[in-house]
Amino acid sequence: METKTCLNDVSLTLKDNDLILKREKGFFSLSTSTIRGGLGNVPSIIINDYDEEKAVEITHDQVTTIITPVNGIYPVNVTVLINWELDDLTLLKLFQEVMETIITVFNGSGFRRHKYSSKNIITVACTAKTNLNSDEDINNLFLKLNSCLREAVQQLMKNLGYPKDIIGHMEDSGVTITDLIDAGMQLCVGVERTEELDLKLEKQLLISLKDLNVTALIMAGIRLEDDLLRHRIRGINVDDDPAYLYSDEVLGMAVANQIAGTKALFNFKRYDEEKPGIIGTLGPVLDDIFAGLVAGCMSKIFEE
Repeated sequence: METKTCLNDVSLTLKDNDLILKREKGFFSLSTSTIRGGLGNVPSIIINDYDEEKAVEITHDQVTTIITPVNGIYPVNVTVLINWELDDLTLLKLFQEVMETIITVFNGSGFRRHKYSSKNIITVACTAKTNLNSDEDINNLFLKLNSCLREAVQQLMKNLGYPKDIIGHMEDSGVTITDLIDAGMQLCVGVERTEELDLKLEKQLLISLKDLNVTALIMAGIRLEDDLLRHRIRGINVDDDPAYLYSDEVLGMAVANQIAGTKALFNFKRYDEEKPGIIGTLGPVLDDIFAGLVAGCMSKIFEE
């Protein structure tokens, strides 16, 4: 292993996809690991499912962060090593800081499943236990840890493809460009579907998705549907797609109009009512959002 840490007397061994950190004097640690969880002295730290390609190791002076995704993306296994002797309370506070920072950075990168933070495996370890740390030492240590951890998590997010572009957010919602092409062509009347026509629609979809206003409207729809379906707004229930909910159609019409103007609004009505292909499988907001996107693009390619 080429990985180096802030602790010069630590050996690192990769065995069966597990990264094993050993130190002759052991570690004083606090961990959620099922192997050696809790607070106390341990002879070694095992980072399970260590992904050499995606894992990140960052050292800032006396702090090292090693972070790797556990199941492809999330949850994550985070180990923070500190070249310092710490008391119980300080170690606990640093552990809390790690948990909060991870959630904050993941959330800021657009990751939509940050609520599953309880599944993260977190270990904070130092060289030994002491009875008391001074306030000045603790403040400096918190700054170093926060800086090191943020850089490591941000780099991991980049390695995992975050923040995502609008197509990535669409795919997270179960919608691909291919799906939209198929839906668009299902209501194409009087014109034979050809590969050339498919490519023309694909090109227009990609052009439209570069429009800031189209992207903003789609993201508004994605976020709104997520909040509605998860009942995050007290007193509102749209599980049955009630008739009095029409803000979804307003968003869909806005998307269509932004792309191709008034004529796209009439086309939107067709796609909204018949819901071809992928559109018919979506929730109360997304079906209108993507009906508007398809209707606008279909109207646009037949302008010539």
